[in-house]
Amino acid sequence: MGALRDKILNAKDIKSEIVHVDEWDADVQVRGLTGAERADIIAKATVTDTNDAGESSTRVDQLVLLPLLIIATATDPSDGSQVFGDGDRDAINGKSSSGIDKVTSAALRLSGMTKDEGKAIVKNSAATASADSASA
Repeated sequence: MGALRDKILNAKDIKSEIVHVDEWDADVQVRGLTGAERADIIAKATVTDTNDAGESSTRVDQLVLLPLLIIATATDPSDGSQVFGDGDRDAINGKSSSGIDKVTSAALRLSGMTKDEGKAIVKNSAATASADSASA
């Protein structure tokens, strides 16, 4: 293992920015997700639906995805502490959708993904899981 490995593993590569949310009259520091956080959020937000014919399909549940993104990425600009905890999901869903969108859009962009890319990742991981289970 060499210098390049050390350089990559020691890089400070999680970006953040201050987002002003008019609807909340507040500035929120939004940071990008780590790879593990992104995978965990996608797994938690992916649901499987079964239709009347018994056919299954997966989708991203926005009621789960959006508050999880905010909980994971919204920090207080004054001290870097998390603004929300796991118990705040329903309360976040009760806030203005435009306020939610400002924070989640920044979180997705800072994490290197758009909403469409997030949906594609979930779709591809579900297809891979189906193929893996079929080959097992």
